[in-house]
Amino acid sequence: MRAVTILMMCGIVAIVVLSGCGGDGVAYYTLAGDFFPTGLATSQTYKMTVTTYYGKQTVAAIKQSTRQVTDVVPA
Repeated sequence: MRAVTILMMCGIVAIVVLSGCGGDGVAYYTLAGDFFPTGLATSQTYKMTVTTYYGKQTVAAIKQSTRQVTDVVPA
């Protein structure tokens, strides 16, 4: 009985591993532009929207943050 259980578990693991392989046929999409500039004196602006729900009440906070690269440390 133990050998049958081990064989069944190995079969289930093999099915799970093999079913997760491969793509779904959708090509990757590459965004154009430099979304994370790291050069000296470049800046990044982020807009964040946070919505909080409590029962029937809703509170939204919108904030914008700008960061500038002031120093570059070599790797």
